[in-house]
Formats: sequence, C-alpha cells, structure tokens
Amino acid sequence: MKGLLRIGWRRVRKLDPQRRYVLEANVLVVDRWRAIPKVFRFTLTVVRELRRSGGLIGVALVARPLRKTFYALSAWEDRASLDGFVASARHGRTMAAIRPHLVVPGSAFVTWESYGSELPPRPGDVTARLEAAVARMGAESEEANPGRPDGPELGGLGAADPAGADAGPARPNGSPPH
Repeated sequence: MKGLLRIGWRRVRKLDPQRRYVLEANVLVVDRWRAIPKVFRFTLTVVRELRRSGGLIGVALVARPLRKTFYALSAWEDRASLDGFVASARHGRTMAAIRPHLVVPGSAFVTWESYGSELPPRPGDVTARLEAAVARMGAESEEANPGRPDGPELGGLGAADPAGADAGPARPNGSPPH
C-alpha cells in the first residue's frame, strides 16, 4: 500500500440543487499497524456496498494507511436511506470486525444536511465538522489520543467538478480544485 489512496467524489444519482440531502462523514483511526490491511479491506467493501445502496447520492474515500487513518464521505437522499444502510447486515458485520481496532476518541462520525447545489461539500467544511466531532469526544490533545494525525487531510472528499466527475487533489487552503 502506498501512503495515500483517494477515491474522489463519485456521484451516483442526479442532484436537485434545491433539495436538501443528508451527509455523513467519518474518520476512522486504527489502533495498531497490523490491523491496517483488515480495516482497509473492509473499508473498500463498504464503499462497494454503498454504491449499490438505495438512496445513495455520492461517496468519497481517503485512506492514509501510513497515518493509520481512513476518511469517508457519503450523501444520501434522506435519513431513512442512510439509516437503512447502517442497519444492513453486511454493514453490521463490517463494523463489528473493525470496531475493536478503532481508536476512540479519535474516530468519529458526523451527519448534517446540505442542499444539492452545495454537493460535494468543500473539504474544509468536512474537516471542520470532523474536527468538531473529535473535539466533542475529548480528543483534542495528543495526550488524549496518541497517534492521532494533526488533523484530517480530506482533499478528494469533496470539491468535484460540476458534472460530478472525480475530484482532483484539494488545494492546500482547502479550496476546490476548480
């Protein structure tokens, strides 16, 4: 594995710019090096399952195995679609397999709503939401969570071109590549 795997924003359904959609972002921090291949494999399985899920609008993934950290972003038609995916048997088995390897606090999930015209969200917005979630869990300091990266590096989790094609790397200031 290289130091970074990025599956940029992939839209799977047409958006209505005036409609609100449900977004979920997560950061998964792995506790030990030997668990990285397992978490990586299950993360890719979840991405494949996401793409087949009813109600999914778009998805992105950034894996930083050398930092023991994985980030994902998904957009859904509504909360029921997201909840249905989370409640699925396959997702439950996946989470049961990787949960023992996640650093808590440090790993976090955050959900919010955005209009279709705002999708994909800017990487800086996703980063701020994840950092706030981690902070709420009491993981702001390195002492509270050894091994936590300095902050999420989410280039590729958002900022696609208007046609919904894959996003390139985000610019250092978090602005979109276009």
